[in-house]
Amino acid sequence: MKKFLMMALLLILPFTLGIQSGQASAEEKTTGFIQVQTVSYANGGVLQGLYFSANEKFLTESGATQKEIQSFRLALYEKIKGLKTILVENFALIYLKNPNDKFAIGQDGALQITLVYDQTNDAYGLQLYFKDKDTWDFYHPSSESPEEARQEGFVTTEKSEGQIIFAQSLPGYQGTVGQYLKELYLSAVQGVDLSQSYNPILSYDYALSSSKIRSNADSVYADSSGMYHHLWQRTVESSIENDQIVLYYYQAHPQWWYLTVIGLAVVVVLGGGAIVLLKNHKKKKENNA
Repeated sequence: MKKFLMMALLLILPFTLGIQSGQASAEEKTTGFIQVQTVSYANGGVLQGLYFSANEKFLTESGATQKEIQSFRLALYEKIKGLKTILVENFALIYLKNPNDKFAIGQDGALQITLVYDQTNDAYGLQLYFKDKDTWDFYHPSSESPEEARQEGFVTTEKSEGQIIFAQSLPGYQGTVGQYLKELYLSAVQGVDLSQSYNPILSYDYALSSSKIRSNADSVYADSSGMYHHLWQRTVESSIENDQIVLYYYQAHPQWWYLTVIGLAVVVVLGGGAIVLLKNHKKKKENNA
């Protein structure tokens, strides 16, 4: 645990971001993206990620100097590192209630929480990887397993729906998850006021190895590794107005990980502790008022 908490380097790891431009709204000018991603692997592992595009072109066009942009990058990294620390602490509390080496948190553990940087999209983020169903259940003891709840009879088609993560509320924060993530990005900006012009694409990417899923996603595509991505794209405002995710399962018994698309997500797990990361930004705004 100590070794994991001391991890301070930003790792460059391979991952795919399902970002496609121009899908939020033809009438809205968007600036960069914020993405939440869930990847359900055939072996039972689940990866959940949160990514912020640095958006350097937008910062430059808004008048930020190179020095201010470099300061912003460092500040954004520190904000995301703060999110990681909160996640580690929250999951550690769950672990300590029933310690089991099988579900240890760490670089080589059953639950891995890692800082990442995607060079292709110039995006900073973090990833949580649960190595199998047992690990997921251990850290989400109150979550219902669809496999247990849906084993009655032979099911050929089943529908599940829920609210997109960006429209959900965050404990301790007066607003939606989408509004919080936008404010977190802005809290790292220095030297320029982007509060009226920053309008990111909010992207939810649900990827899985099965082709037996249909959805109301804005787009669906298969990547080179054979994963099928269901992609919903919104803005902060449109995520509230159009907040439903719908999935259709086409097989005998839906598997447990399908619920992750509408269940607990990386942002919600942060809880009220994430609000502290906005304090400096709010204090700065008050001083400028």
